[in-house]
Amino acid sequence: MQRLCLVTTIWVLTGLLQASASTNIVSADSRFADQATALQQRGYNFDQIFGELCKTALANSDSNPKFHIDDQVRSLFGGLWMWMSKGGNGTLQGRQDWAFHFIGGGAFEGYWDLGRTAAVIKERADSRDPNNRFDLDDMAATMLGARWVDLVENSTPSEGRRWVELWATRRFSITGALPRLRYGQMPQGKEATEQQIAIIRRAVDEALTLPPPPAQ
Repeated sequence: MQRLCLVTTIWVLTGLLQASASTNIVSADSRFADQATALQQRGYNFDQIFGELCKTALANSDSNPKFHIDDQVRSLFGGLWMWMSKGGNGTLQGRQDWAFHFIGGGAFEGYWDLGRTAAVIKERADSRDPNNRFDLDDMAATMLGARWVDLVENSTPSEGRRWVELWATRRFSITGALPRLRYGQMPQGKEATEQQIAIIRRAVDEALTLPPPPAQ
């Protein structure tokens, strides 16, 4: 029953994120979504769009001390979710569904601290669908988004800012910095074990780390 309630909560929160674009709460999200749409119309790919939105997040946080970088990152991922839900062309390793997972993991982590939990619960629900499976790569993509946001939210403000700067300057990119997803799927009707989940989570955390600051 607890697991069912969590699944229901995740889907309800997803609906709220999609439906709330016109509210004041997510007005910043809407602006990021609009920017992503405009950049797509100009021919930008997902790497470029993500980098430009990171630049905007930094500029916003510089313009007003009330605009903390973690709040900007939360809105960035919320905006990307809105953009993708309305026909955005983001892909991760050639797949749009993995881009959705990455963005969704970041949004859930940013807004509700549920990115990694959502990753596992979603795949467990899929494993019970006769037309679906527990997809380890889908789970990893969601965890990558959660890890990305986690590095901002659970670091010092200066470290969080430096993380965003790495992507804004394109030193890191979706294409270049995210590990290849090659975990595969579980057999029909089977769930990943806690050990398998822990191994993938550890691999995700090790793949996305904040490098030491440059020597002075």
